[in-house]
Amino acid sequence: MSSLEEQQIAMAIAASLQEEEARQNAHKIHHKTFPQISEYAHHVCNKTFYAVETLNSCPECNQSELQHIATHQSCCAPSRPKSICVKPTLGSFKSYRFDCLLHCGISDSRGRVHNFDSSGVSVDPSWDLSISVELNTNLSDQEWDAALAKHSSSEKARISSHAYQSLTNNCYDFVIRFLNSISFESKTDHDKDTIVVRFILTPISLFESYYRLLTELGSKSFVSVSKSIVAPNRHSCSECDQVIAWNSSRFRCLTCVHYDLCENCKLNNRISATGSHTASHELFETKEIPAVYHCDLCGGSIGGDRFHCVDCEDFDMCQSCFHQGTHPKTHKVVCI
Repeated sequence: MSSLEEQQIAMAIAASLQEEEARQNAHKIHHKTFPQISEYAHHVCNKTFYAVETLNSCPECNQSELQHIATHQSCCAPSRPKSICVKPTLGSFKSYRFDCLLHCGISDSRGRVHNFDSSGVSVDPSWDLSISVELNTNLSDQEWDAALAKHSSSEKARISSHAYQSLTNNCYDFVIRFLNSISFESKTDHDKDTIVVRFILTPISLFESYYRLLTELGSKSFVSVSKSIVAPNRHSCSECDQVIAWNSSRFRCLTCVHYDLCENCKLNNRISATGSHTASHELFETKEIPAVYHCDLCGGSIGGDRFHCVDCEDFDMCQSCFHQGTHPKTHKVVCI
C-alpha cells in the first residue's frame, strides 16, 4: 500500500469519526430538548396525568393507586439511515409552529440526506432534528447508496429543463421519483397522495401530539386532564401537497374521494389537468382546528373520516356509526 493510499484511508477514518461524534452530540441535544413524558391514570380521581418526572402517587389526592399507562416520546431525532426524512422548511422542531411548511428528503445508509429545493439538489451530512420514517427494502446498504447517488446525479442533470417549482416539482416529487426508480414495494407509480399521508402526515400528527403535551407541561411538574389526549387528524392539499395549516379553511370536494384544497390553491383555482377533479365540483368549506372530534352517536373519538351532518346542529359521526344507517337518510351528510 502506498503512502498516498494510507493517507486517504486515514482521512476517510477521521471524517467518519467526526460524523459519528456529531451524531452522538445531536442525540444528546435531542434527549435534552424532547424528554420522555409518562402518562398515568388514577381511577379514584378519574383523571389522566402527564409528567416528565416519575409520579409514585396521585399529585392531587396523594393516594398511591396510580397506574402507569404509556410513555410518550418525540419521534424527532437525527436523521436515520435509509429513511424519508422530514423537517420544517424554516426553523426547526425546537421552535415548531403548527402552520409551518415542511421539507423532506431521502437519507443514505449513513443518515446523510439527499434533498431538493430552490437552490438545487444537495446532500446534507445530517438533519440533527428531523422525523425519519425508515423504508423497508431488500436493497443492501451499498445498493441503496448507489441507487440514491445515481438518482441525485440524474436529478441535477434534469434541473436545466425541469427547474424547481414549489407546487409541481418540489422536494416531494424528488422523493417520489426515487421511490419509483427503485420500484419501492414493487411499485413504480407512487404518487403524492399516498406518500404524503403515509410518510408525512402520520408521523407529523404523532409529533404534534407529543409537542402539544410538552408545551402544556412547560415548567410544571405535571398536568392533569379528564381524558387522554389524542392527536387530531391532519389533512394535506391535493394540489400543492402541503399540510393544511391549523385555523385555516379546508375545501373538501363532495364528488371526489378525499380531495381537499387549501385556501391558497382554492383562491388561485389550481386544479391539476391530469386529475379527476374539475371546477364544476361542489366544495364544502370547513376549518382546520387542533381539536379531536367525538361521535355524537357512540361518544368515541373520531380517528378517521368524520361524517358531518349539514342539516343537524353540530352533529358528527364516526365511520362505523355512519354506515350503520341509523341517522335520517334524508339529511345531507358530508365526509370531511
